[in-house]
Amino acid sequence: MQLKKHVVGAGGLAALLLVSVAGCSSPQLTPRERMTVAGGVIGAGTGALIGSVVATPAVGAGIGGGLGLVSGAVVGNEIGMVEERAEQSQVALQQQQKEMEAQRRELQAVRAQQEAQAEASSTEQRAQLERG
Repeated sequence: MQLKKHVVGAGGLAALLLVSVAGCSSPQLTPRERMTVAGGVIGAGTGALIGSVVATPAVGAGIGGGLGLVSGAVVGNEIGMVEERAEQSQVALQQQQKEMEAQRRELQAVRAQQEAQAEASSTEQRAQLERG
């Protein structure tokens, strides 16, 4: 009978865990916030499961939840920093592409001007040879 309560309690916690983690995909939360919540929920669920076998589910959930919150916050913070660096790199890359395009256009204009000057000079030299 006692084991049946533990299994039912564990199943309920697993269902709660699944619903809670699915709710962590809200676009309003930062990666750190999502991972903190997910870590806390996963830690509490795991702690409750282990606590129900060893001692009391509430103590296990409290300890697991606390550890999960901390580890989730650390992982979420790292994810946020990686995403921020990637975004900064993307902005820098786009700026460099704009600068390269501007330089390419400027180079084309200089080449066109040089070709026009060379053509004018060639035409002038031909005219002088014909006169001379």
